[in-house]
Amino acid sequence: MGYIYTNFILDQVIIPHMRISLTITVHNEEANIRRLFSSILEQTRLPDELIICDGGSTDNTVAIMSEYSDQLPLTVLVRPGVNISTGRNVAIRESSGDIIAVTDAGVRLEADWIELLTTCFKQQDVHHAAGFFCADVSTAFETAMGATVLPTLEDIRPQTFLPSSRSVAFRKEAWEKVGGYP
Repeated sequence: MGYIYTNFILDQVIIPHMRISLTITVHNEEANIRRLFSSILEQTRLPDELIICDGGSTDNTVAIMSEYSDQLPLTVLVRPGVNISTGRNVAIRESSGDIIAVTDAGVRLEADWIELLTTCFKQQDVHHAAGFFCADVSTAFETAMGATVLPTLEDIRPQTFLPSSRSVAFRKEAWEKVGGYP
C-alpha cells in the first residue's frame, strides 16, 4: 500500500493539507473591519491566505486593512464599483486555495469558525458546506431586528435551508464548475 505525505488520516486514505483561502468583499467598512480582522486572528485554524475585494471604499477601510498585512497573509484588491457577487468572484479568481471560505465584513467570527466550516472537506466527496450565524447585537434595536429577521438554529431544516454567503465554504473546483457567483 502506497502513502501520500499527509496531515489527516481518514478511513486509511491519507489526505494532504488543505489550503484554505478566506475571501471577503468590503465597501466603506471602517467601523467594522477591525472587529472582523481581530476575529480572523483568533481563529483556531488560520486561513492560508486572506483575499479581500474592496468595492472602492471612500473611508479608511483600505488603510485599516493594510495595518494587518504583517499579521495575516493579506491581499487587497481594489475594484471601484463592483457589487458583492462580482467582488466575491474577483477575490476567488485570485485565490490559490483548494477550499474557499466566504464571509462578510460586518461579522465577528467565532474562534473555531474556519476549522468547523472546513473540517468536512477532509472527505473528498464533500464539495460545499454552510455554517450558521446569529445576530451580534449591541443595541436593543439590533436585538429586535435579529430576533425578527434571522432564523434560530432550531428553525432551520437542512432540506430547505438556503445558506447565506456570510458563512459558506466550497471547493474552488466547484465554484469554477458553476461559473462563480451570479
